[in-house]
Amino acid sequence: MWMTSFCGGDEHFYKFVIEELSKRFIIGSRGDTQFTYIGWNISQDENGIAVDQSEYQTKINPITISAERADQKDYDLSAEEKRVYQELLGKLQWISSQSRPAMRFSVLQCSIKANKPKLSDLLCINKVATKPANIH
Repeated sequence: MWMTSFCGGDEHFYKFVIEELSKRFIIGSRGDTQFTYIGWNISQDENGIAVDQSEYQTKINPITISAERADQKDYDLSAEEKRVYQELLGKLQWISSQSRPAMRFSVLQCSIKANKPKLSDLLCINKVATKPANIH
């Protein structure tokens, strides 16, 4: 069983709570002042707490297709193309709902087509996938 997050406490808390929990649960990572949680980079210093999604954003990449396939705009996607379309859509929905609201409408338009997307829809979502890096 995985333990997804647990924040807070002093040295006593760490020794008697966190250490005991780590004997029963798989803990992916630990951090004092900097960690990543559900796509958010969280860091703390003497000036306060900062959050961003820059690392998650770098994992959002357009779907690679051949030039020949890209010309078939009216064709339905294959099962594998549909799977990666929906995977990319999920990433875009997450980042647009969390830190990139300017993308929200474009992502909504892509999600309307998610049940039966065509190649033209894949090309459209690829354009949207390039936006997180350009929006600050």
